[in-house]
Amino acid sequence: MIRRTFLMILFLAVLFPLSFQALSAQDSSDDPAKKLPEGKGKDYVASVCQQCHGLDLTTSSNRTVDEWRNVTNDMVSNGAALEKDEVEIVAQYLGKFFGPASSSDQPKDSKEGASASKVNVNKSTAKELETGLALTEKEAKAVVEYREKNGKFSTLDDLKKVSGVDAKKLDAAKDRMEF
Repeated sequence: MIRRTFLMILFLAVLFPLSFQALSAQDSSDDPAKKLPEGKGKDYVASVCQQCHGLDLTTSSNRTVDEWRNVTNDMVSNGAALEKDEVEIVAQYLGKFFGPASSSDQPKDSKEGASASKVNVNKSTAKELETGLALTEKEAKAVVEYREKNGKFSTLDDLKKVSGVDAKKLDAAKDRMEF
């Protein structure tokens, strides 16, 4: 009985804290934010963007700085906690590291490379349309409702028929769409 008690105390005092430290170290190495490139804006992207969606969506979008600025402003209007100057820092960071020029290692003409960052407007959820095409929540929901009522979209012009969706946003995002 004394030996069992001694072993239990030994486990709790020595082995349990060591195993907890090992688990903590493993969890921090799996943090997707640690994989972001170093640069001004990394901290904002790591802390703010992850609150609503995973970083995979952000890092695979291949947008220009202007497109990132629009997306970031939309995210702020939906509750992302960024100040105006921070929006610009985030847009510059994402444009530099996750813009079209940074994806030169992906095959641009191949089907796989082209569709990796595209949003299928006939299959995507409202949240995916919102994030992937820089639409507001209201616009994305309108697209899904229209699609459910009227059927699949075949062209960009079909998509522009959705009431309440800014045609300029659709034009800006046309290279990221597939039907």
